[in-house]
Amino acid sequence: MCLIGLFIQDPSIKELAEQIAKDPSFNQLAEQLQRSVPTGSHEGGLPNFDPQQYMQTMQQVMENPEFRTMAERLGNALVQVPLIQALSDLLVIIS
Repeated sequence: MCLIGLFIQDPSIKELAEQIAKDPSFNQLAEQLQRSVPTGSHEGGLPNFDPQQYMQTMQQVMENPEFRTMAERLGNALVQVPLIQALSDLLVIIS
């Protein structure tokens, strides 16, 4: 099973992820962000990518107070997962 699958099994994380997925403002921003990310190449060269549009969209996402609140709650729930705690401890030991 993949790591994300393990997280989704946690009821509190699953509930928070579902809340974020149902949030209309998050979905609108996600669609806008997807439009700003390259989906293919332009004339066989570099992907058609507008970094200014991408940064503007990311700024909108991060300035959205509802998204920030939900992301903070999800982050707090994730750090309570024993596997994440163990990985965090390992990173501290390695560094």
